[in-house]
Amino acid sequence: MNTRKKLAKRAFIAREIVESEKKYVDNLGLCLQHFHRELEERARKGKGAFMDELQVKLLFSELPSLKRFNEELYKSLEKRHSEWNKNGQRMGDVFLEIVFYF
Repeated sequence: MNTRKKLAKRAFIAREIVESEKKYVDNLGLCLQHFHRELEERARKGKGAFMDELQVKLLFSELPSLKRFNEELYKSLEKRHSEWNKNGQRMGDVFLEIVFYF
């Protein structure tokens, strides 16, 4: 594979990573906005609830912080991708910066 094709493939993969992270953040938001609120409201009212308030709290307790974390990751990835040709076409260091969270 020639250098031009390799660079194009690399850029495509980087864009896919950014887009996947964006979709993930959006889906976390939808879970919080629609499912969490609805289940919480039903549990509070006791009508049509198949989970009690504690179960809802346990199920969704980490989602807000997970969403914030991934929003920051997305911003970093998006920034890096927007400067793709200026920074030597790298993205791995963004992940290395967050590795201590795991």
